[in-house]
Amino acid sequence: MKQCILCHCRLGLVKFKSRAGWVCKQCYALVSLNYTQTITNLDWPQLQALYHQQTARQTLEPQEFVITRRINQYILLDDTHQLLCLPNNVKFSGAELAPEYFQYHMLRQSYLEQQTRTQASLVCKNIIVQLKFQDTATVQQRAIVLVPKPIDIHSLIYATQLKVAHQLLATLHQIATPS
Repeated sequence: MKQCILCHCRLGLVKFKSRAGWVCKQCYALVSLNYTQTITNLDWPQLQALYHQQTARQTLEPQEFVITRRINQYILLDDTHQLLCLPNNVKFSGAELAPEYFQYHMLRQSYLEQQTRTQASLVCKNIIVQLKFQDTATVQQRAIVLVPKPIDIHSLIYATQLKVAHQLLATLHQIATPS
């Protein structure tokens, strides 16, 4: 009888193969980052690190998260527990991901990334707010895409999204440097 190499439960019909062995569906959801990556080329230390990282992140469950502030639908803040939530809406993240929770002290850097087609161009390719989080050993980078496609810089949408980007950065800077 085969067992999952991570949680040691009995494997059913749905199981996933890695270099280290077989993984159950529940553990696969964790180590594949909500079904966004494959695990076929991962060995035991990589699987174990991903599993522990994701189970530690699972400890910050939504029932502990109380929304005290929000910036549109991009970032949710819980000032009482010092938690930041990236809802990872498909519209903004480009992939179907589970919400991610980070503690305020993990935020290391946030900056605006804005690209134009040429120097004299009046078209902006995109507006992205980049975030860097760091816990004990790992650095994680996340992006909030405000404008995914080229847009005229004189349009109302561009001005609105640029204003939202600056609002995001101001709030994130406030969180990163507590008073």
